[in-house]
Amino acid sequence: MNKPIFKYNNRRASCHFCDRKKNPHPKFDEPIVTTRLKVENRIYEICINCWDELDTLAKSKDNTFNEIIKEKENIRRMLIKSDLFTV
Repeated sequence: MNKPIFKYNNRRASCHFCDRKKNPHPKFDEPIVTTRLKVENRIYEICINCWDELDTLAKSKDNTFNEIIKEKENIRRMLIKSDLFTV
């Protein structure tokens, strides 16, 4: 996969996977840097930190980036469902 184009200073930026909206660095009071990726028929907004993590994982497992995103999305859905049932 080619390196995506990241957008800076988008006040509505939000990472689909880590749910960050603000830059985690304490010296920077600005939105996170994100990119939008289309995987199958869905568009994911992913921060630069998650993108790097997913890219490294894809390279180490010899999988495609899309397969890693699908796997992470499935895990995310299972965690959301488990939180709903642990009331």
